[in-house]
Amino acid sequence: MILLCFLFIPFIGGLLSLSLEKINIKYSRCSALFTMIILLVLSIYLCYLNLNTTNIWVVKYRTIWIDRFGIYLNLAVDGISLSMVLLSVVLGLLSIICSFKEINKCIGLFYFNLLWILGSIIGVFLAMDLFLFLFFWEIMIFPMYFIISMWGSAYKEQIAIKFFIYTQISGVILLITIFTLVVSNFYVTGKLTFEYQSLVNAQIGDKVGVLLMLGLFISFAIKLPIFPLHTWLPDVMAKNPKYGSLDLIGILIKTAAYGLLRLNLGLFPKQSLSFAPYAMIVGIISIYYGAVLAFSQRNIKRLMAYSSISHMGYVLIGIFSSNILSLQGAIMFVISNTLSSAGLIIISGLLYERLNTFDIRFMGGLFGKLGAIPGFALSLTLAVLGLPGTGNFIGEFLILLGNFKLYPKITIISSLGLILTAIYSLNLIHKVYYGKTKNKALKNIFLNFSELNILSIILFLIFISGFYPQIIFDLSIKSITNIAQKTMFFY
Repeated sequence: MILLCFLFIPFIGGLLSLSLEKINIKYSRCSALFTMIILLVLSIYLCYLNLNTTNIWVVKYRTIWIDRFGIYLNLAVDGISLSMVLLSVVLGLLSIICSFKEINKCIGLFYFNLLWILGSIIGVFLAMDLFLFLFFWEIMIFPMYFIISMWGSAYKEQIAIKFFIYTQISGVILLITIFTLVVSNFYVTGKLTFEYQSLVNAQIGDKVGVLLMLGLFISFAIKLPIFPLHTWLPDVMAKNPKYGSLDLIGILIKTAAYGLLRLNLGLFPKQSLSFAPYAMIVGIISIYYGAVLAFSQRNIKRLMAYSSISHMGYVLIGIFSSNILSLQGAIMFVISNTLSSAGLIIISGLLYERLNTFDIRFMGGLFGKLGAIPGFALSLTLAVLGLPGTGNFIGEFLILLGNFKLYPKITIISSLGLILTAIYSLNLIHKVYYGKTKNKALKNIFLNFSELNILSIILFLIFISGFYPQIIFDLSIKSITNIAQKTMFFY
């Protein structure tokens, strides 16, 4: 029943926040905050269960949903999905706290959409029925569309439509792929089923398997996103509400990384292994492409979007390396990079509140003039660079180490991309915080209590994952080992 709670609590909390706005907007905010606190407590409890069991699946729930088509309300959580759920809940909580100052219109509706995004994302991580997975994959698009179109900045309607079109293309490809897999399995077994565990052992021909694996890959590549399917992210990031971007770059696009790991490697290990060199080449292109374009950006949020595209190239390489070290590194990198990116998004919002611009050209000389903000920005930037002692370093190191044995040339080329990351990151710090002061109309210089605590918590989590990564490794090791062994069988 705890998994049902995970599903229904955010949806019910969203409806409650929407209803309470008519009474008092404070009640709406408190309802959203209380919803996330409940989810955080449940997540920590599941982590405790996971660390005290030898089973791969910590908790399961299964009941019939649509009997005629073999569709079940089949939910389960293992170390991989639990890591993603915990990350989503933490960032969701930060999104709600940060939005208290930014969102001043239709507050109940904003929290309704935000909590429904979180609920559908959690549903993706828990779904063990592919129809249910597809169901939540599609649901998350609509509340994100409304957040962009209602609370975004200039040209928000056009950007929201662009986001919707790209994500719908991803959904349609995923729909066709899943239904083809189910029908192909039906012709072989005579059993109509969408359940993940049944389809893991589906007897699919090699050629059909390759096509289905490519269908999943393209669908997830759009949402991740990677080159050349990335063009929606910079525009959406630039026009999205400042703190609403936490859900986009922090949580929503990470569902694609989870899909690659769970469905591509889980359902098609042999085909994924044969496709791995090509996927890694795409990853390398994304690393360099994103880094070069990040260097040339004038808008901080667009810079972070291209930075995310570059970093997702490393995630792609780690996932398709398909060994325990690289897969553990990919999980660690997703978690720590998400936290550091979230921190920089918050910093960009704080800068906007004080300077009324995201344009780097109108910044400069801010070190010593904005209280603790430059110090936090420098620390988070060093985390993005993969400074030893941060989770980013552990993730990158394990990805490259695990990949080197099988693909040494790809590892060497991709590792050189870290130099470009250092260049655009330090260039950003120099232009924003050093040099001549270009904007003297500063206001609200010092961080308030909640802003200080939020940034401190993010930094604490980044350094904890760097100095004691075993916490995350212990959560995911059983599931990672199971997936890696299936793939290694075909070497």
